[in-house]
Amino acid sequence: MASTTKSDFFTEFFFQATDFFEKNRTTVLGVLGAILLAIVGAFFWNQQQDAKNQEATGKLESIIKRYEAGNYSGAIEGDSTAMGLKEIAKTYSGTLSGEQAKLYLANAYFQLRNYDEAQKAFESVSSSSPLVKGSALAGEAACYEQKKEYKKAAQLFRRAADAVRNDAITPIYLENAGRNFELAGEKSDALAVYEKLKKEYPQSAVARSADQIIARLKK
Repeated sequence: MASTTKSDFFTEFFFQATDFFEKNRTTVLGVLGAILLAIVGAFFWNQQQDAKNQEATGKLESIIKRYEAGNYSGAIEGDSTAMGLKEIAKTYSGTLSGEQAKLYLANAYFQLRNYDEAQKAFESVSSSSPLVKGSALAGEAACYEQKKEYKKAAQLFRRAADAVRNDAITPIYLENAGRNFELAGEKSDALAVYEKLKKEYPQSAVARSADQIIARLKK
């Protein structure tokens, strides 16, 4: 049997492709055109997003000093010299810095004990980063805890723990979930969370007190 070289293979493939193109010229041109438009569109969208993100980063750097100084109202609203977190989050939503601004905005509202606005801001965060997702969910959970809606808080803290999967942060979220489940009177759920904490993160600081809590919940 004669062997087929790489050159023979590509030559045959070229003629097959050419024959297909000639027979389906209109369809192929339409598909290629659509693909090309999509690629070009994606390229320009990414370029635009990069430029928009850089712009957002500059705005965020200008206002964040107020946040860090504890001037939360000033950081939220801004003034003629610096765009506030609320406007940055709205204008640059979808960019990395825009989503970061939402977290700062939510935390600023939380510090001012405006838990409803903080919750809305946390809920608006959208990111593919597990750490950012977890932070937003935990922030939302903290708002519910402050409003004494302990079961919702516990469920969100548990979701935050599942989203992050980080040896330093996940145990803290699990501990918060367990505490809120217990406050909500959901002892079986609280027990399950503390047992998971003890089993999966035995070396964590919060796991050290888990044994006593588990024993109490089992009574």
